[in-house]
Amino acid sequence: MKVNRIVMCIAVSLGSLALLCGCGASAPAEGYYTLDNVEENGDEAKADDLEDYGLDEAYIVVDEDGDGYAVLFDMPVDFSCDKKKGVLDFDGVGKVGYESSGKKIVLSDSNLTMTFKKSKDDAPDKPAAKELVSYGLVNGGSDTDASSDSDSGSDTESEGTSDDDSSKDSGSSDASAGADATYDFYNGDWFGWWMIDAHGDAYKPYHGQRFDVLCRIDMNDDGKTGTIRMWDFGEYSYDNPFAEVEISTGDVSKGDIKPIKSESGYFSDDKIGEGDWVVDPAMYTAYSDYILIYDNFTDSQGTDAYDYYIHLKKWGADWEDFGGYPNRYDWYKNLVEKGKEMPETLPEDY
Repeated sequence: MKVNRIVMCIAVSLGSLALLCGCGASAPAEGYYTLDNVEENGDEAKADDLEDYGLDEAYIVVDEDGDGYAVLFDMPVDFSCDKKKGVLDFDGVGKVGYESSGKKIVLSDSNLTMTFKKSKDDAPDKPAAKELVSYGLVNGGSDTDASSDSDSGSDTESEGTSDDDSSKDSGSSDASAGADATYDFYNGDWFGWWMIDAHGDAYKPYHGQRFDVLCRIDMNDDGKTGTIRMWDFGEYSYDNPFAEVEISTGDVSKGDIKPIKSESGYFSDDKIGEGDWVVDPAMYTAYSDYILIYDNFTDSQGTDAYDYYIHLKKWGADWEDFGGYPNRYDWYKNLVEKGKEMPETLPEDY
C-alpha cells in the first residue's frame, strides 16, 4: 500500500510535512485532536488501520490562541499558528498548511491529506521532550569531552581503518565524477541507525528499538549507478553485509542532488526489487548530509514482518540538527575527532 511509505516518512520526521503549503484560514479551535485518517493519491489508512503504521496514538493539542503541539511516536513538536498564511509553524521543522472547521484539522497538499478529529476526551499528558546531547563536530571541534560516558567506551581502531586504505576514502573520485554533485553526495561512508515498526508477532519484541548501522555507497564512475552495502555488529562486515542493493539515479526533484532508487538486491533475507527503495535528499533539507531509506520487510516465510526506516548521515557529519542519535554516537564521535575512517568490521567491545 503506497500510503504506508508516505505515513512512515511523516512519522519518522515532521520535516516531510513541511513540504505542505497553505493559504489564509481560521485558527484551529482549542482542543484535543486525534489522527483519524491519512490519504495519499487515493490510498487511505483509516483510524482502525493506523496501529499498523505506528500512528494510532498520533494527536494534536491546540490552546486558546491556536498554538499547540503535535505528537507522533511519542515525540512532541511545538507549533505556533499563523492564520493569515494558513500555516502551523513547527519548531525547528517548518511551516505546515492546514484547514480547520472547529471539529477537524486537516493537513494536506495535492497528494497527501492527514485528518485529525476533535475528541471529547481529555488530552494525555504531553510527553517529555527528548534529551539530546549537543556535539560540535565541525572542524573536528566538540563541546563535550570525548571521554564522557559512552555506550562503547572504546577507542579501539578495528581492522580496515588504516590511513593508507584508499578504498574507503569517502572523498575519492576521478576528476569527471568529482564535478558531479550527485556522485560527491552519495559516494562514501555513512553511519546511523534503523528502527522497525513490527507487524508480525515474532518481531514485536523489537518494535521501536534502534539498531546502529554502518553503510557504504560505492558510486560507479558513470555517476549514474552504484551499490549500497550495510552492516553492523556481530558476523556482518563490509565484505559480508546484511544488505546489498544495486542502485541507479533518477531525475533531479529539487536542487542539484538526484534521487536514487533500488534496482535489485537484498535486505536480510528479503528481496529488494526495482523502486522498492527510493532516496530523495530534497525531501529532508532541514537535515545536513542526511538520507532516509524505508520499506516493508517480508520474511522468508512470506510474513508481513515489519516496516523499517534507516536514518543515515555521512561519516563525520554532526547529528545535532536531526533530533535523534545513534545508540553509540560517542563511539562515532570519538573516531571522527581522531580523524579515523569508518571501520569495515567492528571491534568486539563496540
